[in-house]
Amino acid sequence: MFTHEPLISIVLDNPQARAVIIALHGFGANARDLSSFSRFGTYPFSWRFVQAPIHLGGQGFAWFPQDISKIPLEDPLSYFHHLPETEEPDIHTASERVISTIKQLRIPENLPIILAGFSQGAMVTLDILLRKQIPLHSAILFSGMPFHIPTLTKLLEQSVESGSPTPLPPIFQSHGVADPILPISYGTQLSNHLKSYCLDYDYQTFQGYHEIPDYILNRALEFVWERL
Repeated sequence: MFTHEPLISIVLDNPQARAVIIALHGFGANARDLSSFSRFGTYPFSWRFVQAPIHLGGQGFAWFPQDISKIPLEDPLSYFHHLPETEEPDIHTASERVISTIKQLRIPENLPIILAGFSQGAMVTLDILLRKQIPLHSAILFSGMPFHIPTLTKLLEQSVESGSPTPLPPIFQSHGVADPILPISYGTQLSNHLKSYCLDYDYQTFQGYHEIPDYILNRALEFVWERL
């Protein structure tokens, strides 16, 4: 059971900010991994770079699973590749911790919140987006994948049943066509699930790997900026 102590985060404020972007890093990284985003482009955003709670050793952290022995040393990617068929409640535990942290970050009420995640951080971003426990202006999913398909489908259907004319806020998604970690098929599968529930969806593929090229980051920031 997690405590409600906020996760470690890097706070970079901009006095002219029109929105705040909260960024969740990938598996094995830390809060500094995406912090260079704040120096990219000319968009007036404030930033929060949140660090995952599970220490892997050295400078590496993870959002889930809480029991890291679930990831087999001989084939660590197999754990992630089974997530569309395997229910993993630790994803929701991770998103609850992020939500608790966001509520304690004292973000000004007049600033829309944009949630962005890379890889494993994109999965946590997706769970937070679908469970609607905090208001999000939009979401950015870099090199993500769907989690347990029955759970994902249920959450999407519940978003429609809520009666909202636009069940999901604007979503930008990207994925490298040569990604060796989470293959492009996962990105396309995720897009196919989400785009029917989102009236403002942009899925960008690129000639690259498990990464966020500068021009893709610029497209993502431009996407959310144009909708503020």
